[in-house]
Amino acid sequence: MAKGSKKSVAMQEPRVIIRPIGKMGGLDNIHAALVVLVLILLALLVYVSYAKPPVIAPLNATNSTSCKNGTTSNGCLSAIHTPAEIKSYVERMLASYSEVNSSLSILPYISNITAMSISYLPSGKWYAVLPAHDPVTGAGFYLSFLLNDKNLSDSIPFLQAAKPSAVSNNYVASDGVISMANASSCVSASPLQIYWFLDPYSPGAISSLSYMTSMESRFGSRISVYPEILFSQYSQGIADSEGTNSTLELGAYLFCASLQSPSQFSSFASKLNSTYSGSYMSSGLLAALASSAGLNETELGGCLSSAPGHISSQELLAKQLKITSTPAVVTDCRYLSLPETAADAVCYANSSLC
Repeated sequence: MAKGSKKSVAMQEPRVIIRPIGKMGGLDNIHAALVVLVLILLALLVYVSYAKPPVIAPLNATNSTSCKNGTTSNGCLSAIHTPAEIKSYVERMLASYSEVNSSLSILPYISNITAMSISYLPSGKWYAVLPAHDPVTGAGFYLSFLLNDKNLSDSIPFLQAAKPSAVSNNYVASDGVISMANASSCVSASPLQIYWFLDPYSPGAISSLSYMTSMESRFGSRISVYPEILFSQYSQGIADSEGTNSTLELGAYLFCASLQSPSQFSSFASKLNSTYSGSYMSSGLLAALASSAGLNETELGGCLSSAPGHISSQELLAKQLKITSTPAVVTDCRYLSLPETAADAVCYANSSLC
């Protein structure tokens, strides 16, 4: 039997392919592109490191003394009005709200004009903003106005409300104080004269007496406060049912009580404030309050008989000073304020008292 022959299997060595070095030094296309990208990024980094950034002048820059409203990269900002003139106009505009027959009439007295900020815009507009406060909660908020430089009367108040129909010559002189145009100081400079206008039946009139007595206690003989009784629509509403003479009695008692000592008037005002409920007060009730306050009944009786004539002259003073709503306070015959800000008016009229 023939033996089968075995086939010998030869072991093969692995082959290594060696490519010749070409133009790119052995790199393929992808690696070459990555190298180029890295080089570009390095060059860009070097450029950014040494390049100077462009200088851009801010909108309200004041680096040029010849540019009263600031500069831009193209030169001075051109404006017709100055910031001082814009501030003055905004103060007048705010004061005009005091003549608006709505809750907006309180705006002049709650605005902080000393913190007003004014900016000029290249569009030919002025932007003024100032802080104010809620008189009830004390919370702060901002009032702002956009004014046309070519025509200041073309202004937009950002109050979600209409602007005054006309801008008066009155202006807000200090926080809570309006300076009345064409008004001069009272003839008597000392003590400082203060006129407290009120229709006794108007909302807030009787409660305002607490501010009056507080001021008299604070400033003493350095001020003289005169209640000025007015007969407005609120008293007229009472008179329609109770009669005019009976309605005037509350104002007459206030006027006559103010002529007695400050302590007696303060006591009467306090008792009146705690008793008044917003409705008609009879002569019997007023007489009882006067007695419990310790008013001199003889002096009171003589004053009450002549009070109507005095009250009529007070109406003329109110017309002269253009007082249309109460309570309102006029200090030194030229500064208008609310009862709440009357002390601020005293300090503004004569800073030596504060």
